[in-house]
Amino acid sequence: MLEGNVQRRNLIRRIVFRIKPLPRGQIYPCTLQDVKRVLEKLPCHDNHLSAVKTIEFSPDKAASWAAASTDLRTRTIRIFSNPSHLWWYVGRRMPWKVLKRELLFRYEALVGKNSNGWWLWWVDRKKRRRYVLEQVLPHEIGHLVCAKRHTKSYVHNERVADGYLGYLRRRKGQGEKSGTVLISGGGPRVTRGVGSG
Repeated sequence: MLEGNVQRRNLIRRIVFRIKPLPRGQIYPCTLQDVKRVLEKLPCHDNHLSAVKTIEFSPDKAASWAAASTDLRTRTIRIFSNPSHLWWYVGRRMPWKVLKRELLFRYEALVGKNSNGWWLWWVDRKKRRRYVLEQVLPHEIGHLVCAKRHTKSYVHNERVADGYLGYLRRRKGQGEKSGTVLISGGGPRVTRGVGSG
């Protein structure tokens, strides 16, 4: 157990962390310490942590509602900033396949439509932070851990990364010998939101 913790800390020390300055009206959804806490809970075997080379906090210049992205070539995860008001224009067509039910219900994200199109907004910053740490960051790590299984198919690659997130959830149920909880989850489901996909 002690060896695993030392190995995990050494692997985390090798990761390069970059925090880019934010433009006015932008905030990051989580802190560097939050990200490190998630990394400390990941398995240190099978290249889970060594797959990640860089984690970068980056301003979202496109003002998209995406929370993060992964560059397989450089093994970099980019965590994007959000507008401080926590609402985004999604577009004329609602991407229901991308917006999952748990985004709308567990994390209290709200979706609405007006004459300009669809909008997404969050009830509070804590819910957005939880969503990024519990869903997005492990999903992006899954892209890197499972990079050998990636193809040219976007759908396939997203399923592979979601499979890694499922693997972490199953491990949470079993726990490690040290009793580490990998991904917290659950909480009361709320009945706010529009549609169920």
